[in-house]
Amino acid sequence: MAVSKHSNLQLLLLSPLGKMTRIERRHYRVISDYLGPGDRIAWHRPYGIIHTAVVLETDPAQKRICVFERAKNENGIEVAPNWVNLEEEWGQLYRCDEDIEEIPFAKKLRIMLNKLGEKGYNIWGKNCQTLVEEIAGKGKDSFQSKWFGVNVVVQTIKSLGEPITAELIEELFGGANTIGVVTVIGLEVALFLVELHVAYNMLKDDQISWKHFAELVIRQFSMALFSCVGCAVGGALTGLLAFRVILWVVMAVVGALMADALLDWVGSDNRFVRYLGWMAGGIVASLCCCLSPGWVTEILLACILGFAGLVVGHGFGYSASWLFNKEGTDSRVVHNLSKLKRGDHITTYEWFLHPYCHSIFVEAMPNGTEMKIIRNTYQRGVVEEVVPFKGEGVYCYNYHSSECYDSDHVINKARSKLGKQEYSLFTYSCKTFAEECKRRDSGSCHSSEAAKEIEWDLCFAEMVSEPGIPETKINDLSDKFQRMMRRVHCLP
Repeated sequence: MAVSKHSNLQLLLLSPLGKMTRIERRHYRVISDYLGPGDRIAWHRPYGIIHTAVVLETDPAQKRICVFERAKNENGIEVAPNWVNLEEEWGQLYRCDEDIEEIPFAKKLRIMLNKLGEKGYNIWGKNCQTLVEEIAGKGKDSFQSKWFGVNVVVQTIKSLGEPITAELIEELFGGANTIGVVTVIGLEVALFLVELHVAYNMLKDDQISWKHFAELVIRQFSMALFSCVGCAVGGALTGLLAFRVILWVVMAVVGALMADALLDWVGSDNRFVRYLGWMAGGIVASLCCCLSPGWVTEILLACILGFAGLVVGHGFGYSASWLFNKEGTDSRVVHNLSKLKRGDHITTYEWFLHPYCHSIFVEAMPNGTEMKIIRNTYQRGVVEEVVPFKGEGVYCYNYHSSECYDSDHVINKARSKLGKQEYSLFTYSCKTFAEECKRRDSGSCHSSEAAKEIEWDLCFAEMVSEPGIPETKINDLSDKFQRMMRRVHCLP
């Protein structure tokens, strides 16, 4: 069951879709080496929301970037360029690598100018993710809304599974005090194994890095655990008035959201009509909940508490994954031997108890199936040898250029230790040796390259040079372009 580039199974994971690059906080000072105009980015917030935007400019000296986004500013919620301080942003930052140079920036600029100043927000069809997808030419889409829809189905299946299984067992064998809970646990375990398989295939397909994979697994496990608890105990709490009131309120919110989705589908932007729609949807949903039989209330409450468990579990999982990934260098799978460069720090699979053997890559052998490496071994000390290239079992560590020595220095330093018998599992392992040869001792990153800049006037000229654009449209785009440039360049 291989996971394709846009597999629907990826919607089970609370994560941006497609190939992503994880950007460490220590790299904010050299952010221009990772981001440039037109790049799509995503912040995965600790509370579970994924905010997306398009990069316009970078300011590595101040650790700032200018992004085109749908967000709240001095004019309310609108589509506009905003400068953001990376240090003040919550969450892990990712860059989307799927559409790099896929469409020209001039075309993206025209879409941005058409959307500039657009007011309003709703979670279904007018959010930050739909905006970024439109700019990328991928239609009006939101992966988090899809994730929400998928998990509504998942939580409903789990909530239905508990009472139905309990009734069947009681009918057939008598007594069903714990079978419903066992059913929920079994469904959650099966679902987590599917999620683990999807995440692992994303890692093997080079869509995500090792640290990103670890984050996904830790978060999804925590979410599964807390959701399982919430769903399992939900049905037992229906007799408590406080939980029934919570259920009524939540159903009112659900009804309002459904009304909002319907109004968005028919294209209504009148806020008073939307308010009336929210009220009507909320009242109808709340009344239906009040008048429903007990077994329906039990299922609804189990479903809602299961969702609440997802939110709580995400918070715990996010904190745990942050602690797990706080230190160290990230790595990605290497499918092609030609992708490796002299002096790279890599890992290769040895055997079950030593799945990640660290070494320094020297060169690819002429036969294209073997490579020469230098590594620190337990029995032979530091050796230079030729080993098979095993494809999916090889990972390469991603250092910023200012964090590591140049390739010749790395190789010379590694070869200077050939023959030394200093291996220690705790103080001088293969990983210690590889990092000692590769990594500089300096604490912070710095860039020797200038920030990527874009000739805005040339982009605009290219955009309006397309045949068939009416003069009135060009004038309108020109006015919007001037407004956009004032915000990008912080002019009044």
